[in-house]
Amino acid sequence: PAVEAARLNQRQRETLLDFALSEGAANIPPALLAALLAGDWPRLAHDHLYIRYNGPAPDHARNKAFAARWNID
Repeated sequence: PAVEAARLNQRQRETLLDFALSEGAANIPPALLAALLAGDWPRLAHDHLYIRYNGPAPDHARNKAFAARWNID
Protein backbone atom coordinates (compact mmCIF):
# COMPACT_ATOMS: atom_id res chain seq x y z
CA PRO A 1 0.00 0.00 0.00
CA ALA A 2 1.01 3.61 -0.44
CA VAL A 3 2.59 5.05 2.69
CA GLU A 4 2.52 8.79 3.38
CA ALA A 5 5.87 9.61 4.99
CA ALA A 6 4.44 12.58 6.90
CA ARG A 7 2.23 10.18 8.88
CA LEU A 8 5.22 8.17 10.09
CA ASN A 9 7.40 9.06 13.05
CA GLN A 10 11.15 9.38 12.58
CA ARG A 11 11.87 5.83 13.72
CA GLN A 12 9.30 4.41 11.28
CA ARG A 13 10.65 6.54 8.40
CA GLU A 14 14.25 5.56 9.09
CA THR A 15 13.40 1.88 9.42
CA LEU A 16 11.35 1.88 6.22
CA LEU A 17 14.09 3.75 4.35
CA ASP A 18 16.77 1.42 5.73
CA PHE A 19 14.87 -1.67 4.62
CA ALA A 20 13.94 -0.22 1.23
CA LEU A 21 17.56 0.73 0.51
CA SER A 22 19.04 -2.57 1.67
CA GLU A 23 16.42 -5.02 0.37
CA GLY A 24 14.51 -3.00 -2.23
CA ALA A 25 11.12 -1.37 -1.74
CA ALA A 26 9.39 -4.07 -3.79
CA ASN A 27 10.75 -6.73 -1.41
CA ILE A 28 9.21 -5.38 1.79
CA PRO A 29 7.05 -8.23 3.14
CA PRO A 30 3.45 -7.16 3.88
CA ALA A 31 3.68 -8.48 7.46
CA LEU A 32 6.86 -6.47 8.09
CA LEU A 33 5.24 -3.32 6.69
CA ALA A 34 2.15 -3.89 8.85
CA ALA A 35 4.31 -4.22 11.98
CA LEU A 36 6.28 -1.11 11.05
CA LEU A 37 3.15 0.96 10.40
CA ALA A 38 1.70 -0.21 13.73
CA GLY A 39 4.94 0.71 15.52
CA ASP A 40 5.11 -2.86 16.78
CA TRP A 41 8.86 -3.02 17.42
CA PRO A 42 8.78 -6.31 19.39
CA ARG A 43 7.03 -8.00 16.42
CA LEU A 44 9.61 -6.56 14.01
CA ALA A 45 12.42 -7.95 16.16
CA HIS A 46 10.76 -11.30 16.90
CA ASP A 47 8.94 -12.17 13.68
CA HIS A 48 11.17 -10.46 11.14
CA LEU A 49 14.56 -10.43 12.90
CA TYR A 50 14.87 -6.72 12.11
CA ILE A 51 17.17 -4.88 14.51
CA ARG A 52 18.72 -1.51 13.71
CA TYR A 53 22.19 -1.04 15.13
CA ASN A 54 22.27 2.01 17.40
CA GLY A 55 25.97 2.63 17.72
CA PRO A 56 28.93 3.84 15.70
CA ALA A 57 28.76 2.51 12.15
CA PRO A 58 31.62 0.39 10.85
CA ASP A 59 33.87 2.30 8.45
CA HIS A 60 32.52 0.79 5.24
CA ALA A 61 32.17 2.93 2.11
CA ARG A 62 28.42 2.26 1.92
CA ASN A 63 27.92 3.34 5.54
CA LYS A 64 30.01 6.48 4.99
CA ALA A 65 27.96 7.37 1.90
CA PHE A 66 24.69 6.87 3.81
CA ALA A 67 25.95 9.01 6.70
CA ALA A 68 27.12 11.73 4.31
CA ARG A 69 23.77 11.74 2.50
CA TRP A 70 21.83 12.21 5.75
CA ASN A 71 24.45 14.45 7.44
CA ILE A 72 25.11 11.94 10.20
CA ASP A 73 28.31 12.51 12.16
